[in-house]
Amino acid sequence: MENPAAVSSARVARATPATARVMNDRSVLGRLLDGGAQSASHLSRLVGLSKPTVYLSLARLESVGLVAQAPGSPGLGGRVGRQYHVVPDIAHAAGVHLTPRRVSVAVSDATGTVTGSASLCLQDASADTAITAVRTALGTACTTAGTSPEALRRVLIGVPTAVDPSSDVLAPTVGLPGWDAPGFPRRMAAALGTAARFDNDINLAALAELRADAGQCRTFITMSAGEWVGMAFVTERAPYRGATGRAGSIHGLRVRSQTAGRFDLFSSLDEGSLLRQAEELGIDDRDGPGMLRRATDPGAGEAERRLVTEYAERVARALAVPVSILDPELVVLRGSLLAAGGEELRRMVDENLACFTPHTPRIVLSGLGEGSVLAGALHLAVARAQQDLADRVAG
Repeated sequence: MENPAAVSSARVARATPATARVMNDRSVLGRLLDGGAQSASHLSRLVGLSKPTVYLSLARLESVGLVAQAPGSPGLGGRVGRQYHVVPDIAHAAGVHLTPRRVSVAVSDATGTVTGSASLCLQDASADTAITAVRTALGTACTTAGTSPEALRRVLIGVPTAVDPSSDVLAPTVGLPGWDAPGFPRRMAAALGTAARFDNDINLAALAELRADAGQCRTFITMSAGEWVGMAFVTERAPYRGATGRAGSIHGLRVRSQTAGRFDLFSSLDEGSLLRQAEELGIDDRDGPGMLRRATDPGAGEAERRLVTEYAERVARALAVPVSILDPELVVLRGSLLAAGGEELRRMVDENLACFTPHTPRIVLSGLGEGSVLAGALHLAVARAQQDLADRVAG
C-alpha cells in the first residue's frame, strides 16, 4: 500500500509555484466566503499558511476585485487588525421555486446574503405563463437587490418534476403543460437574459434539510406529500438524482396487476386521493391539510380517525421499500399534508413502518416549511456562483 504522506509529499514536490499560489488563493477565498470578514492572522490559523503568505494571497485577490478591506477595519497604519471580506457585489445568484400556481424568487450577493425577493401567483399552468411569471418576479427581486437578471451569475429553478441532468429537460408531468418541451429551458433562459438551470423541488428541499437538523446524518430520505408526492434520497450528504434525474419521482408511478388492472402506486398519498377517500367516508370537506389537522385532534370523529389511520398506513407502505433498500438514518416528512398531520401522523407512520421493515429509522417532521425548496435552490445557485469566483483565481 502507498504511504499517504509520501504520496502527498510527491504531489507537493511536483507542484509549481504558480499552482501553489492558486491553491493558496482559493483556500483563502473559500474561508472568506464561509466565514465573512476576517483578519490575516485568523485566516492564517484556518488555512495553515504563514501570515506573509496569506497577505500575498489577499493582495492578489484584491487586485482582481474579489476581496477588499472590510468597512470599519483599521487603515494602512493598522495592518495587524485589518479585516478582509469578499466584495459582496462581485456576483449575484438567484433561487426560484416554480409551481403551477405560484413562483417565489430570492436573490443574493456572493456571500449568500439575501438582497431581494418576490413572489406572485400564476393565472394558469401553461409554459408561456410560467416563463412570464418567473421573468416578472425575478425582475422585481433584482430591482430590490440593485442588480438585473442579466447580471445574475447563476439562476436555479426548482420545479415539481424530474429533471434530466444531462439535458435539463423536464419530465412529462400532469398539470405542467408544455414544461417538458425540449425548448422550454432555452425559452426560459432567453426570457431571463441569463443562463438558468432546473432541479427537482424535493431534491432542493433535501439540500435545505442538509443545512438544518438533517445535516448530522450522512444518509436520509425526504418524503413530500401534498398536491404531488415525491421523495429525495440523500447519500453521503448529497442528493442522489439517478442516471436520468428521476430518482424519487414516484408520483404517477404505475404498475399493472392481473386483478386490479393498471393503477398508480403512490398517488393515493396526494391531496386529490385524500379528498376522494374522505368523500367515500362521508366527510364533506375540500381542504386536505385542514382535514388531516382536524382528524388528528383528540376530539375527531370516527370517520376522521379512520381517514388519518388509513393515510398513515399508506405513507408507511410507500416508505417501506426505499427504507429497506437504502437503510437510512433518518426520514424527514414534509409537504402540506404531512405537515398538517403533525406529530400524531408522524407517530402513526412510525408505528406502521415498524410492521413493514426490520429496522425503523428515526422519523421527524421538517421544521423548514414550504420555504425549504427556495432555500435549497438559492443555496445551490450561490454555491455554483462561488465556484465560478474560485475558477477566476489564476496563478
